[in-house]
Amino acid sequence: MTPALAAATREQLPHLQPFLADLGAIEATRFLGVGAQGEDVYSVRHANGASHWRIALDATGIISTAWVSAGP
Repeated sequence: MTPALAAATREQLPHLQPFLADLGAIEATRFLGVGAQGEDVYSVRHANGASHWRIALDATGIISTAWVSAGP
């Protein structure tokens, strides 16, 4: 992770952890394709719902973008 993404993740962790805990265990992950900004887009099915993830690497192969949101 880039230092900026690591800092943002630490800042958001108090909200991110309960959100993901409420969704429960991961049951399946599906690659949906590449987003408009070049990020990989995934749908993750959990025991109690779903989440969508967008993950991108920088030119050196380090994760520079990671977004998670509630899924359908």
